[in-house]
Amino acid sequence: MLYSTFNELKSAIHTLHLHIVTARATMTDVFCSLTPIELQKMRTKVEHLLEAFDQDWTIFEKSYVTELMEIESDARRFVVDAIGVC
Repeated sequence: MLYSTFNELKSAIHTLHLHIVTARATMTDVFCSLTPIELQKMRTKVEHLLEAFDQDWTIFEKSYVTELMEIESDARRFVVDAIGVC
């Protein structure tokens, strides 16, 4: 989920960037080849993708940290058992 959201976000930003670079390459006063409505739609899409990416990243972080805590607890068990034997 995180990877696909990241790819969608990257693609949307890349597309927006290409529109802006293309407009600047033509050496005109036009900032972007998109109409104001298309530009607003693209901005809204990027905002939603950023929110989705943030949520997916949070879920990933939570599972990652939980797994690390489990590994640490399991590793500590051997030390605690060894101390208990002494």
